[in-house]
Amino acid sequence: MTDNPDPDPGRIATQRDFGRELTLARQRSGLTVRDVARATGLPGSTAGDYFSGRHLPPPSQPTLLQEILRACGEADPTLMKEWGSALARARRAPGRRRSGTRAPYRGLASFQPEDAPWFFGRTDITERLVTLATEGSPNAGGKVADAAGVPLAVVGPSGSGKSSLLRAGLIPHLLAGQVPGSRDGVGVGRDASARALALFTPAANPVAELAAQLSLIGEDETGAARNASDAEEALRGDPESAARLTLHASPTRPLIVVDQFEEVFTGCQDEDQRRAFIRAVCALSGPAIVVLALRADFYDHALRYPELARVLQERQVVLGPMSQVQVRCAIVEPARLARLDVEDGLVEVLLRDLAPRTASTSSPDAAHEIGALPLLSHALLATWEHSRGGKLTVADYQASGGIGDAIARTAETVYTGLPSDQQGTARRLFLRLVHVADDAPETRAALQLSELEGWPENGAPAVDLLDIFVDERLITMDAGTAQITHDALLTAWPRLRAWIDTSQDDLRTGRRVSQAAQAWAEASQDSGALLRGSRLAIAGDWAADPDNRSSLDRLDREFIDASIAQETVRQLAERNRTRRLRRLVAALT
Repeated sequence: MTDNPDPDPGRIATQRDFGRELTLARQRSGLTVRDVARATGLPGSTAGDYFSGRHLPPPSQPTLLQEILRACGEADPTLMKEWGSALARARRAPGRRRSGTRAPYRGLASFQPEDAPWFFGRTDITERLVTLATEGSPNAGGKVADAAGVPLAVVGPSGSGKSSLLRAGLIPHLLAGQVPGSRDGVGVGRDASARALALFTPAANPVAELAAQLSLIGEDETGAARNASDAEEALRGDPESAARLTLHASPTRPLIVVDQFEEVFTGCQDEDQRRAFIRAVCALSGPAIVVLALRADFYDHALRYPELARVLQERQVVLGPMSQVQVRCAIVEPARLARLDVEDGLVEVLLRDLAPRTASTSSPDAAHEIGALPLLSHALLATWEHSRGGKLTVADYQASGGIGDAIARTAETVYTGLPSDQQGTARRLFLRLVHVADDAPETRAALQLSELEGWPENGAPAVDLLDIFVDERLITMDAGTAQITHDALLTAWPRLRAWIDTSQDDLRTGRRVSQAAQAWAEASQDSGALLRGSRLAIAGDWAADPDNRSSLDRLDREFIDASIAQETVRQLAERNRTRRLRRLVAALT
């Protein structure tokens, strides 16, 4: 593979050209987007927008481009002037949207509370959720049932829009006014909303996540925030009473939203912690408004726990496909807010491509297959990125790859643009971001960035690749973790799907090794927690593969090495005993 060409500002005519040449300058310096962001004091997402060509350095910061170029090792005054001229050309490019223009669509990413003005098509279900969350659930007699101990559950398949509904629909509606049951209500001010809202995913340590959220909501007698570690200890010991104690001093009735609740089954490996978390969130319902979002294919997992079985029996809302009217609203209204025209016929083309291919869809007026909303959202975002002149056209939509291919085209373009050695690292990185288990559907897996330190042992560091995929919104980074932006990518990108299909056994073995290594660490590296026998043989054979070995983090490698060392010592001792026994038998003979 040939080296990347040198950057040439003379080749810049458009915004995308600017991003391409600036990326070449960064790659020549050997820096990542994060490195440049740190050197210039820019947010990582802002720097990423410049290198990807989504935005240009604004005229209000005339020295910013020079700072970026200096960070990339460019110091020639003549070239600096050429870059300045190139930036001016890109700003004057016909049809280019204004710098800083907000994308009207979210792509694979979920809507967030701040995106509420752009969230359309779910008005009816949002109003129903608000009613149920604040008043309880009507029972068979038409009376309102007591919500004490029974959270509200929103259940739907992957890609049905649960996260967006809760984050951009329910939460803004509840925080915009008075939450019934509050002593002082919940205001729209930043402080009031921050203290009254707990929005999180369970991750690997759900009790710790919940304790951290409750420590910000509850206060002790002096008005100081409670200590998160104390709250965690209390939750583990007595979830019901600890939950009531934590909320005792809260001046409002808090809103607690647990998104991706299925992570309790996929991410948490401690059954005692899992049960404590389930008991705690159920106990919180009543003193707080508690809402859970659960993927429908984890329904059977939830039914194994009596508290969750009651939730699903008494207080669940099923989120099904949108109607054509709702989809049309979700397409047209964000464009209207962004002051974009929509070409005649584009909505009809989108509805045609989105229409269910079979009669198995639950609702007769459903406009799309179950789980297809992320595909539509990404296709709309890609169409907007291709558009010029303030108008979304059928040609832009077709150029993006359409609903069927937009995600795959984006992912494949990024992957094939990597050097060959980084492609191997990218494959191992994505497989680490997938959870495969024997008794559960495949899902995304959150990966701690600390696990990528020094990984892989050879080749480009995995952490350097994250910036590239984050720029294209295929991977999301937040609070020290990385995660595939949406489960839709697991099936929409054929290359990733093939990686998963051919690596099922390796993924399961790797997951078991990681779980056993974590248990070994929690047991203070007790030798009794090391692998032995057939389990060690399987793990040793798996780790002997260079691809698998290079994807291990430091703890996993130490765990396998310690297990092998212990087994080696045991076998040596066994051989010594056998030799001594033979010498004794010979002497006796």
